[in-house]
Amino acid sequence: MTAQRSDEFINNHPEFEIGDLRLFHIHGYEIKTEIEKPEKAFISSLWRGYIGTYQLNTNGSLCLTKISVFTGKRNAEFEDLKVNEEITGNFRLDFREQFFGNRLSVPFEGGTIILDQSQWFKQVGSRGDSAVINEMFPNVEAKS
Repeated sequence: MTAQRSDEFINNHPEFEIGDLRLFHIHGYEIKTEIEKPEKAFISSLWRGYIGTYQLNTNGSLCLTKISVFTGKRNAEFEDLKVNEEITGNFRLDFREQFFGNRLSVPFEGGTIILDQSQWFKQVGSRGDSAVINEMFPNVEAKS
């Protein structure tokens, strides 16, 4: 498998610090905005065909603000679609330093971030181990 591109993550929450970790997936949520992807546009490092821009608000809610769809066209590889989709329900954000590295899973309940790190967990990456998550979050429990 080719390493995948991360989503964009904008953090406006005053009590949440993630450092340089990047958002790679949201477990437990499917985007509701319809995305029209060009049929022949494909890139192996972006299997789903788009990059989402997510914003963590000061109240702890998460919003999808932009979808950048891969077009495959020269000089216009991506077409931006402005959206305002509030991410609701219970889900987890998957943060990593790199695609194959360790993962930090941060939960949301009822659409609001859980800041209590005892509710978070770490997982060892599939190929590369990065110590950054362990250094930043030494008290977060590891899970296999």
